[in-house]
Amino acid sequence: MARHTKSQPPRRPLGSPRLWVGAATVAMCLVLAGSSSGSSDGDLRLVDNGYEGLMVVISDQISEDHCNHVLHGLQSVLRELSSQMWSATGGRASIRQVTVALPRVWRTDALGCSLKNLLPASAAPEEGHIRITTSHPVFGDRPWTQQTQGCGRQGDFIQMGGDLLRAASNDSYAHSARLLLAEWAKFRWGVFDERGHANDPLYPPTFRDPNTHQFAATSCSDGVVKGDTCDPSQPGCTFSPQPYSNNHLSSSLLSFPELPTVSFIIGLYKESLAKSFRAG
Repeated sequence: MARHTKSQPPRRPLGSPRLWVGAATVAMCLVLAGSSSGSSDGDLRLVDNGYEGLMVVISDQISEDHCNHVLHGLQSVLRELSSQMWSATGGRASIRQVTVALPRVWRTDALGCSLKNLLPASAAPEEGHIRITTSHPVFGDRPWTQQTQGCGRQGDFIQMGGDLLRAASNDSYAHSARLLLAEWAKFRWGVFDERGHANDPLYPPTFRDPNTHQFAATSCSDGVVKGDTCDPSQPGCTFSPQPYSNNHLSSSLLSFPELPTVSFIIGLYKESLAKSFRAG
């Protein structure tokens, strides 16, 4: 098995503006979206413990009136995402270089949209690894991943609502980054949810514990998840963890990334993730 270093990735002068993220530097370039088709899987690569070639595309549906809030929020969330990824992977991965394709309908010379270092690149793709658009009818603004392949295979894309980036505090950015990190694990490393879903007979939200004969949350975690349980055979049964009663938990991000103390992926996927890092 290849040995993975936990040393800091080398810092590279990749452009401006730069985001200082923990042990690494993230360079974010802004480009005007063009007319070419989506980015290829080969564009995104892991180099010296840092992902390069990440493409974020902001949909034309995002109003220009919110451009400064969205871009500032995107910078803050990416900063948190990279830092959390570095911790969750034991120093094996972070975000180093990102290109953001802006909506073609944005007037970049408008007074309300103070963009710096804009690169008018007509070859920028309309689709990207992460897509920022309006609220989804099912997921809302919460990030979600389209996965059409099996375990261990990269997903198609991550999508999230622009309103999620218009947060007002660092805690909000950290929360959004945890949600995004869980989706990154699905998108890049080909893993799936570790929680159940309402009205799903195969993956119900709760199960009856054979030892206590009480209903418990369907999840992978390093402790008992506290919350209101129900009988999954009853219509509308769902499980929501209590936000301030689960501080004893540190995993798993694929179960409850909304909990502030959860920052790791359960050890079940340790070998699968290690293979992903070796493959880049």
